Amino acid sequence: MAKYKFDWDGLKDKIQKEETSKKKTFEKDTRFWRHTADDQGKAAAVIRFIPDKDGNPFVKYYTHSFDYMVDGVKKYWIRNCINTFGYDKDCPICKKNMEYWNSPFEQDKKLASQRKRKLVFVSNILVVKNPANPDDEGKVFLYQYGQKIYDKMKQLMFPSDEDMLDPDFKSFIPFDLEEGADFLLKVKKQGDFPNYDDSKFSGQKPLGDDKKIDSVMAKTYELNEFMAPEKFPANEETIKTLGSVLGIAAIAPVVETVAKPKKEEKEELEDLSFDSETDSYDTESKESDSDIDLDMKFFDDLT
Repeated sequence: MAKYKFDWDGLKDKIQKEETSKKKTFEKDTRFWRHTADDQGKAAAVIRFIPDKDGNPFVKYYTHSFDYMVDGVKKYWIRNCINTFGYDKDCPICKKNMEYWNSPFEQDKKLASQRKRKLVFVSNILVVKNPANPDDEGKVFLYQYGQKIYDKMKQLMFPSDEDMLDPDFKSFIPFDLEEGADFLLKVKKQGDFPNYDDSKFSGQKPLGDDKKIDSVMAKTYELNEFMAPEKFPANEETIKTLGSVLGIAAIAPVVETVAKPKKEEKEELEDLSFDSETDSYDTESKESDSDIDLDMKFFDDLT
């Protein structure tokens, strides 16, 4: 019997490590802040967008999040898009979506819309006032948002000729610690989804005195971590997992997916925010922050 000796302790250790790693994959990142809506879908808070210690006001990248079927089982792809770094990276999903969008068949166009890449912005924020959760006040968080909120920032930084004709309009950098401004976040329900149109920047004012600014900046998070290569799947991995679904490879074992979305995974998806307004396979030009809630509704319907 001595011939067959196995390292069961080593096997148990390996299994535990795999389970721990899998659990961490779907843990909600508590560094991120989200508004809390009431029963009518309304929310209000005052936040301040601030740069990280390297002076980065935000990072932006693309994601894909959609369901697909393998052998009759529903799976989920929730990963960043490698085309964040340029189309020369040739994301297999984007490439296939382009084919689908140019197809004469409406079903193909629908698939392209469901699998489109979605634009995400991430910034550091200071929560100035949050009636729904006062414990957040005075704390620094990461905040994920979409094109609509970014457009409000962009208007202040790069005003149009029409903006400049308004005597009350003033151009400034909203992220500036001395001459920036608080952001009055107002959310209302429009149809099935929240709407951020009433949100706006207030008048310019310093974040605080030097002591407060130093304290706040010491708590900011480095944004470049979200652009690290390991945050983006290599094309080989995408093809290995989705090749049979996209019709570009033979069926291969599916990795890093689950048969049913876990609570933690669902919460992770709730932080993705993107738009259904666009009629293209790409959301770059017409992105809306209500898209965060499209993903929320999609996964709520599954439970």
